[in-house]
Amino acid sequence: MTSNTSVILISGSIGLALLVVFGLVSSDVELEHPEPAAEVEPVAEVEPAAEVEQVDFEAGEGLGLNCNPEIDKDGDKVPDNLDVEGSIDWSHCTMEGRDLSNRDLSGANLSGANLYGAELDNTDLSGADLSYTVLYKASLANTVFT
Repeated sequence: MTSNTSVILISGSIGLALLVVFGLVSSDVELEHPEPAAEVEPVAEVEPAAEVEQVDFEAGEGLGLNCNPEIDKDGDKVPDNLDVEGSIDWSHCTMEGRDLSNRDLSGANLSGANLYGAELDNTDLSGADLSYTVLYKASLANTVFT
């Protein structure tokens, strides 16, 4: 009984497919394209846009967001002296991968600083400005934030 049902189902599917194909081929129906409702006139002529030169910026470059030149005299975006503590201004500086553990950086301005992969274990950051600071993959074991 199962094989008869399968044969009937397959035959019906083939027949339906042939009817659809035959109907599409023999149809002489043409679609009409409606006319537009109104003519549209341009308001003003637009000149092509000028070519734009692509400029690649480093993070903070050209935006006045660089490490303070008073603490970064060589311009490499890394403070020249990392052995400081307390309320320092390292905003927009790069300390990527540096060991800053076991320090008191309470009240420090680290806004916009890059601390990617930095070691900050046992560091006091209470009251520090960490807005827009990159802390991705930083080690923060026992770091104080409050």
